[in-house]
Amino acid sequence: MNALNNALFDELDQALDQVAADPEIRVLVLTGAGEKAFVAGADIVELSRMTPLQGKNFSRKGQKIFSKIENLPIPAIAAVNGYALGGGSEAALACDFIYASEKAMFGLPEITLGLIPGFGGTQRLARWWGLTGPGKWYSPAKTSPRNRPVSTAWSTRSAPLTSSWKP
Repeated sequence: MNALNNALFDELDQALDQVAADPEIRVLVLTGAGEKAFVAGADIVELSRMTPLQGKNFSRKGQKIFSKIENLPIPAIAAVNGYALGGGSEAALACDFIYASEKAMFGLPEITLGLIPGFGGTQRLARWWGLTGPGKWYSPAKTSPRNRPVSTAWSTRSAPLTSSWKP
């Protein structure tokens, strides 16, 4: 379900280098495969097999990748077509714009486990919402469907998900 793992980060790292080096590319649209999830978060099976040092390196790799997205010389658009949980929300927040379908669901559920978002999401969330935005009365640990008023803070634009919805 579009989970973040080391192999995906390596592929994304190479792809982002190619995008940044190609002057013909004028925008990046980041989306998930299928309609169920944009990015469902980190690959829990892979994480469970990591040592603490490997976990730290995985977190740093994710920070590096999302910083690359954030610092691209072109606009980056997250086309969120389903679940954007944990690292998925963090990936969306690394983009310049978030375009969400009516089925989009955002959240940082790792907070309920006593974990902080590992890919820079706490800093990006504060910049996205501002220090006095919805964060002061909304817990990002709870998933929020795009169609709820509070979840409008997660996206810059929304549209119904139809067969013609092409991010």
